[in-house]
Amino acid sequence: MKARENERENEKLERKEEREVFLKEMAAQRQVLLDFFAKQVTPLPAKATKQQEQEPRQKQQAMPSKSHPVKDFPSAAPTEEWTVVKNRQQLTAEKKYKQNAAKVLASANDAQSKKGKSKRHPKRLIPETIKIAPTGEEAKRSFADIVQDLLEEPSLKHVGDQVQRVRKGRAGEVMLVLQRRKTAAELLPALKEATEGKAQVTSNVPLMTVECLHLDEGASVDEISNALFSERKIEVPVDSIRLRKGWSDGTLRASFKVPIITGKALVENPKIKIRWTRVCSAFRTASYDSCCVVAGMIPLHILILEDARCHNRCRNTGCDFKSARATEREVSLRQWQQEWVASPRGVWTRQLIPEVSTWVLRRFGEVEFFITQLLTGHGFFQAHLADLKLIRESQCPECPEERETPTHVFFECPRFIVVRRRMFELVNTEVTSTNIVAVMLSSRSNWRSIAEAIKTIMSRLQQRRIRVEREDTEAGQGPQQ
Repeated sequence: MKARENERENEKLERKEEREVFLKEMAAQRQVLLDFFAKQVTPLPAKATKQQEQEPRQKQQAMPSKSHPVKDFPSAAPTEEWTVVKNRQQLTAEKKYKQNAAKVLASANDAQSKKGKSKRHPKRLIPETIKIAPTGEEAKRSFADIVQDLLEEPSLKHVGDQVQRVRKGRAGEVMLVLQRRKTAAELLPALKEATEGKAQVTSNVPLMTVECLHLDEGASVDEISNALFSERKIEVPVDSIRLRKGWSDGTLRASFKVPIITGKALVENPKIKIRWTRVCSAFRTASYDSCCVVAGMIPLHILILEDARCHNRCRNTGCDFKSARATEREVSLRQWQQEWVASPRGVWTRQLIPEVSTWVLRRFGEVEFFITQLLTGHGFFQAHLADLKLIRESQCPECPEERETPTHVFFECPRFIVVRRRMFELVNTEVTSTNIVAVMLSSRSNWRSIAEAIKTIMSRLQQRRIRVEREDTEAGQGPQQ
């Protein structure tokens, strides 16, 4: 062990000595180079005296300029060398200044000439693609055979006009790249029908993120989804909407992803009413109790008592106003339910909406003019118009033995049997006067299906009423004739 340590120490000493020798050789070579250059270059001139600095500048400029000092004239005055160096620096600086000024002037002229001509090209839309992945025995076929079958399919001739190119995917699937501004939603039904049981057809649509600002603090994702569908016919899943705190106090901002074409159309007209106040467009003859229930608005006397209880709870217990409001709202709903059951008015509405809380606390569905007519029973029904003495006969024009009431029109009259059958198919159940509200509140799709049927039926009754009034006016008779 000691022998190895001695060997290591000897190696260190040898390396140290070699390094010192190398440094000495480098220093000697450096000194030789410095001596050589000192012989070739004239030493710097001495500092000029005050008297030489005060000489006129014209005399200094008249002296001959020399690019390099010459050894053949050792008697040259130091001022000459000093002046030559100074003038060379001035000339170099002036030359660089002029070059830079010319560059700046040229760039300014180019910008002025190109002003108003150069336009920023808009970003190209990413085309949508449709992926056709063969399944089962079709997956064993070649890519060319699958494409040939698609081309020979007679039901897909219109698809070829909208396809820009066809390419092969990583797993051998067929990728149809559509032309720009063509949507995959129009072609998917035909492709799925043609390749049913043979391939799985999906679409790859480029998306963009849209952000809604200045939302009310109480807005929910359900209200945002319903507003987008009702106003713009844009279906956005509730799970894909993200709510965050807004930039100003008391506001929220929502972000969601939609196809680029849909997003651009949405941004061009960006104003959307997200949070609506639930009111009902009812006939003036509808009762106050029925209108409050249909609109989902707590009666004023119950709401005033709720505010007083919230104030007392916050003052006595020290709890925050939000929790106090939630507790007292349950008390108000129970009180409202008791008054609704005991009310002598709104019998038809109470038959359709027996539970106030179930209707008021729903998370989707807005009430409009035609739905209000069904829920209140006050609308363009022959029986209701006869009760108001606007017409004489209350019988149904299709069923002379029956009075035209809301029950007869929506659930019995053969005039609207096609509308009812379509509604039953969409909601997958039979709708009656006892379960119509429960079916509407079961899902958003059921609400939309039943609301569309109500709108169709009531709009026909309204058009009939307008046509009869026009005919009576032309005949010179009153509305009761």
